[in-house]
Amino acid sequence: MSFEFQFHSLNDQLLSLGAICSAAELHGMLCGLVAGGKSNSDTNWIELAREFSDLSHFDISEEQVTLIEFLKERCEVALASDDFIFTPLLPDDRCPQADRARELGAWCRGFLHGFGSSGLDKDSALPETVVEVIRDLAQISQAVKAVEEEDEDSEADLVELSEYLRAGVMTVYAEMRYPSASSDSDNSSDDKTLH
Repeated sequence: MSFEFQFHSLNDQLLSLGAICSAAELHGMLCGLVAGGKSNSDTNWIELAREFSDLSHFDISEEQVTLIEFLKERCEVALASDDFIFTPLLPDDRCPQADRARELGAWCRGFLHGFGSSGLDKDSALPETVVEVIRDLAQISQAVKAVEEEDEDSEADLVELSEYLRAGVMTVYAEMRYPSASSDSDNSSDDKTLH
């Protein structure tokens, strides 16, 4: 079974399996797990995604596993790429603005859930940039509910929020993977300023 990384077809397949979340929300959740550092050696990826989608009360099927693994792999490859190819799975601009806003909010809620479920060390403080992005995503997940009017200003705001989401998630992934690298570069720039 093959899938195309396209919101509507994946959403239809996910809903036909009985999921209560959209493809955007599940993709966000899986990206949150990846960005938070969930280990690939953990065996409960599939079960976490099934529970999140409310599929765990169904018998596990090959189609469920294949769809979840496809989305997870897309998250991992895109976030790890040096070419900045990561894109959240969202409806395209042919959809009504209110639908796109709703799915953007759902993606953010999924990400926050996944990030919180990724096995973060509760005793370690998160980098400040990560805390800032997480706070912003929480606000976006609530704010986009208010998008009702289809006008140029709100369309521009939606595009800007989508781009911020993309950049913010890549920042969280990088900071959680290589925290010392960003600290070292900050220190080296401070050293240059002092000399």
